[in-house]
Amino acid sequence: RISGLAKILFPDFPEHPVGSFEWPKPKLEERLEGVMDRLADSLVLFRGTERCVGKARDRLWSAHPPASRAKQEFKDCEIFEEFLELVSTLRSQGFDQTAVFVTPNARDYGQPPQGYPRICADLAACGAKYAANLSWAQALLRSSGS
Repeated sequence: RISGLAKILFPDFPEHPVGSFEWPKPKLEERLEGVMDRLADSLVLFRGTERCVGKARDRLWSAHPPASRAKQEFKDCEIFEEFLELVSTLRSQGFDQTAVFVTPNARDYGQPPQGYPRICADLAACGAKYAANLSWAQALLRSSGS
């Protein structure tokens, strides 16, 4: 388009086409891309063991939170069991910093910071805390010096 426009405006314009022109990205977009790239580079994936899946199934069948008689959602049970297993694994390797389970889903987990009694007991068993959002979790981490 630029080459065509240049030929109209400047009849003596060379026959060589002008290369594609990229508009500079807005600074906010560049910053967000940079943050996301750094986050993706720092991620460590943890996949729970078969034992974790079995515990999630047992939690679901016995209707222990985050499952209930009314809500049979395996995914939530599996995520919670994977968190418990991850923290327990880290603790066994000497990790002694604060670990926080974060979810705004108080209906399934109970009101933070304790949650339902079973949630509270499970988190206490591995030395973890419960927060409703990332800001709250950050405050817990800052207050514990982690």
